[in-house]
Formats: sequence, structure tokens, C-alpha cells
Amino acid sequence: MSKFKVGDRVRTNGDFTFDPNEGVITSIEDTRHAVRVDGEGSYSWTYYERELELIANAPALTIQAGKFYKTRDGRKVGPMVRGSGGGSREYAWTAPQKVGDFVTSWTTEGLYHVGDRRPEIAACDLIAEWVDEPVASATVTFKVGDRVRCVRDYPGQFTKGKEYVVRYYDSEDSRLGVVSDDEGDENGLGASYFEPITIKVGDWVRTDNGEIGIVLHDDQTEIHPYLVGYVGATDIDEASEWCGAYELTVVPPGTAKASNDNAPILAEIDELEQRLSDLRAKLAA
Repeated sequence: MSKFKVGDRVRTNGDFTFDPNEGVITSIEDTRHAVRVDGEGSYSWTYYERELELIANAPALTIQAGKFYKTRDGRKVGPMVRGSGGGSREYAWTAPQKVGDFVTSWTTEGLYHVGDRRPEIAACDLIAEWVDEPVASATVTFKVGDRVRCVRDYPGQFTKGKEYVVRYYDSEDSRLGVVSDDEGDENGLGASYFEPITIKVGDWVRTDNGEIGIVLHDDQTEIHPYLVGYVGATDIDEASEWCGAYELTVVPPGTAKASNDNAPILAEIDELEQRLSDLRAKLAA
């Protein structure tokens, strides 16, 4: 019994060779192996087993109904349907796409045509299950002064969930530096360790000095782009202030300023939110 089987790709290992020196076994009778030579159409050469060596193939496919597969030249075909392509039981799998000159069907091993192994025919063979390329995520960019949150620990320097301020950002090697790490030093790390903290108009925020306010305006052309109206402010000159992202932390709506007397602030909240509504109306006009 031969160590080869029909469909194996082989090359000769002796002096009597074909050119090109590769082909596919189309039949085996006793000790004779008919080899369909690449590029020679239907012409076959006959060899004994000892004159041939197997060309290592990729792991054999296990074609499954409903799945998609990749052809040798990179095309996507499927979903696969079990059937008898062209009325032949040998070609057990079909797909809706037309990929070559023959009926679009394949053997269980993924061969498009066992007998004809011309390059343009072999290009239609199935070689692997199709894997869709992952969708590239949007590139996140940073700028000096941005407030960022660490998304995974870097022991001794950065803590997951902790916020930092961007000191520099090198987009070429995606390295991001912060003003102060966990040890109080200026330090840098790959940008993938951080996510931007976004602040928008209407957000409730706490400033570095503990004041609670609402973001009334956003002007990203400024170094301090956020106009914050302070809840409970009694002095008109101190009722609002322009702040940078590094000075603000977003807090839940209705958060009260830390105090000892817990004075009611609902009236001030209503007034400030009315000011926000009026400002939005003016901006929209």
C-alpha cells in the first residue's frame, strides 16, 4: 500500500524530474502514481513511490457547513453548503461565490480541482478558515494638561483607577508622561495604560480646592477651557472661574461641597442650572 494518497502534493527526488518539480497525485494503480504537473494542464507523469517525496501541507481542513474559508489567493468564500458539486460525490462542498472556471465546489480536503493543478486553478483551493480582521479602534490622542485615568496597574508608579495629569505626549512611540506618579516623581509610561477623562458642559465637578460647580462653557482653544459656575457662591466675583481639566474631577449631580454645617444648597443649584439653561439658549441663538 502506498504511503501517498490521491490529492497529495509531491515533488520528485531523483534524476528523472518534471519542470516545475511539483504536482498533485491524481491516481494510484498498483505501484504507479500518476502526477498532474503544475502548469501542464491535464498532462500527467507516472512515478514509483520511491521516486516521490511529500510536500508538507498545512494542517488538513475540517470544512463545516455555514462557515467561511480562505482561498489560496486570499479570497473569502462561503457559507459552505454540503452537496455534490457538478454531480460528483468527490466534490462534497459548495459555496455561492464563483471563484474559477469550474463549478464552485471543493473536496473534503479543500481542493478546487484534483486533476487540473494549473496555478490559476490551485489558487482556488481552500487553505484555512476565514478570520475577519479586527476592527481597528479609534486612536486616542492626548495633550499637555489633560487629566487621565490609569486603566491597569504598573506597580510602584501607577495605580489602576487613579487620575493623573499629562506632562508630555510623544505620539511617535505612544509614550505619555505625567506630572506626578504615585511616588511624586515626574514619570512616563505607554499611553495604553491610560484613558482620557472627558469633561463636558453640564457636568458637575469638584475643583482641586474642594469647590463644587457645574461646567457652563467649554472653549478648547484656551489653556483653561472650562468655565465652572460654583454652587452656593455668595460673591458674584467668585461665582465662576475658568479651569483646566487637571483641576477638575467629575462628580455625580447634586454633590454637596464638604462642609461642617451641611447648609441647604437646593436653591443655589436651581439658580445655577437656570444660568446654565440661559447660557445654552444664548449660545444656540
